[in-house]
Amino acid sequence: MEKKEFIQKFQKDHDKYWKVELFDREGFTRKQCKKCGKFF
Repeated sequence: MEKKEFIQKFQKDHDKYWKVELFDREGFTRKQCKKCGKFF
């Protein structure tokens, strides 16, 4: 699987792969860039 495919898979179920308790606790939210569409 290529990097691009992994990223697409992970973005579909981001809570499963990238969710970090610290971010929730500190009030961080997941957002998407309006220009390129990437999440941060």
